[in-house]
Amino acid sequence: MTSAVRTPAVAGKFYPRRAEELRQAVQEYTSTEETGRIGAIGCIAPHAGYMYSGHVAGAVYSRLEIPNRVIILCPNHTGLGHPLAIMTRTAWQTPLGEVAADAELGTALLRRFPSLHEDGTAHRSEHAIEVHPNATAILLDFLETAGCTSATLRLASGKDGPVITESGFFIMDASFDAIRDGLHAELKQLPGVLETGLFEGYDFEIVEGPYSRAQAT
Repeated sequence: MTSAVRTPAVAGKFYPRRAEELRQAVQEYTSTEETGRIGAIGCIAPHAGYMYSGHVAGAVYSRLEIPNRVIILCPNHTGLGHPLAIMTRTAWQTPLGEVAADAELGTALLRRFPSLHEDGTAHRSEHAIEVHPNATAILLDFLETAGCTSATLRLASGKDGPVITESGFFIMDASFDAIRDGLHAELKQLPGVLETGLFEGYDFEIVEGPYSRAQAT
């Protein structure tokens, strides 16, 4: 059985353990300049410690048009567990908060590929996926510093995992007592955020793709 939460294996070793230090590191490695993004079926990004490969990985992600759903593949350095392993119903714990896996997509992959197995053992001590920045956690951390009183990833009713829109986005509900000037522009500078919107008298709703793409409605 896969545990409910996959705890960090290399926090404080491959990347900062403290939330503020991690947020600053990811912002340093990812560019906010309008250099133009390119579409790609896939990419290869390094997964060493941030001090060794953070700039390279950040440069890759900063230039890509990240699709609505992302499948992250990684080697199994430890040799533990099944050779082809996936965790579908779990949340990845990070110093910036927990990030839910896409259970619906994971289940579809298990059905499509018989050689793939549900196995948390293979991922328990593996660092290759863990080191990659995740926009959901970074966005939550930023919203807190921006005066957000409540920000939650909307969970599906009657099934595992978060709500996923027809376009493949997640929905994050955020509430503010007051919106400071320039907040929309600041949000759009975060890695993966495409657009933002504000509905007066309602929650500030952010629709976000798993791992790194975000859009607001």
